[in-house]
Amino acid sequence: MKTITNHKKPTALNVLFLALIFIGIFSVTASAQVLPLDSVLYRVENNNPAILSYINKINAADELVNGARALPPPKAGVMLDENPYALEFGPKVIDFSVSQSFPSVRQLNAKENYLKSRSYISIKESEQLKNQFFSQAKIKYFERYVAEKRIKVLEENISLMKSMIEISENQMASGMGDLGSIYRMKARLVKTETMLAEEQNMVKEITVELNYLMGTDLNQTFSLDTNNLLKDYRTLNVLEQGNQLEINRSDIQKMNSEITSMKLNREMVSTMSKPEFEVTAKHMARIGQPDMFALEAMVMIPIAPWSSKGYKSEVKSMGLAIEAMEQDKQAMLNMANKMLSMLLIEMNSNYLKADNYSTKVIPTYKKSFEANLLAYSQNTGDMMNVILAWDDLLMAQMEYINIQGELLKTQAEYEREMQIR
Repeated sequence: MKTITNHKKPTALNVLFLALIFIGIFSVTASAQVLPLDSVLYRVENNNPAILSYINKINAADELVNGARALPPPKAGVMLDENPYALEFGPKVIDFSVSQSFPSVRQLNAKENYLKSRSYISIKESEQLKNQFFSQAKIKYFERYVAEKRIKVLEENISLMKSMIEISENQMASGMGDLGSIYRMKARLVKTETMLAEEQNMVKEITVELNYLMGTDLNQTFSLDTNNLLKDYRTLNVLEQGNQLEINRSDIQKMNSEITSMKLNREMVSTMSKPEFEVTAKHMARIGQPDMFALEAMVMIPIAPWSSKGYKSEVKSMGLAIEAMEQDKQAMLNMANKMLSMLLIEMNSNYLKADNYSTKVIPTYKKSFEANLLAYSQNTGDMMNVILAWDDLLMAQMEYINIQGELLKTQAEYEREMQIR
């Protein structure tokens, strides 16, 4: 009987090892189009309609600049002079007039510079939106990468559970198995299959979101390029990175542009204190008498106290608005510096967790699983202990994947703050 038992146990163990080999074969997926992260970002930049719309917005702003130096339209008029309401025409006069206003050159220059600044703001807005979409695409790309790693672990676990259930049922047929352990394993199998279905659905949802961001067919399928996704920012100096914020960040550059634009607008309004000239030419047709003409030159005097109050108040208001925008910009810089510091601290913490799981936690659980598997093969342990040890190993692997996901998400947030593509 002992000989028969020893013969059956190694056979069961061999089946288990064959199942593990089968897992490696099973995990190979069909080839599909591979999209590296850089290719995804390129498609987001060149295909996303929300980003492309800014091309027209920038062109529209540039068109306004082209017309900045245009003069006001001329005015033409006809006047009946010294004619009664009965319109009894006699030796009366009909006046024909044409007039043209000429703003000051400084006013035209100020208007042109102001409109150019608005065009530059549109450029910075497009870069800001692009940075937001890049960050969303990176996070979704990383989320799918993590979900696919979970799927691989779950598929391996399901294959192993099925093999163990089959082995236990064969042992039950020979009077050696444990019915309670079989039911526990079947319950765990259903739970794991449910988790697998959830992860597979998550991959499909993330793929739709990535296709939306890339402006492509929502049903397009592709594989990820998982090489060199994780970057190490642990050695970066927070102070040095903070000094680069004003150079790198399009939202802060946009704020600088808005401040500059407001200053130019203030300068344009201040040119209202400059005189504006108008020239009028008249031709007077006198019925029954020789025609006459007249030339009239007029100058607008905006420095009169009752008229200057309006633009002076506007200039003062803009000065206060500029001070507020400068304070808003400093608040943005302070917030960005705080975020950078917190993200670097979080990255360092996640790097430490990942190192501990890969070098200590997972190897320890793996040794526990191997020890229980060996005890079971030598008839000194039972299947349930093997399952529990494998479950511990599975949870450790899943937690390690979650830590990697948090690390990649923090990396994407850091790159968004520093506007790194």
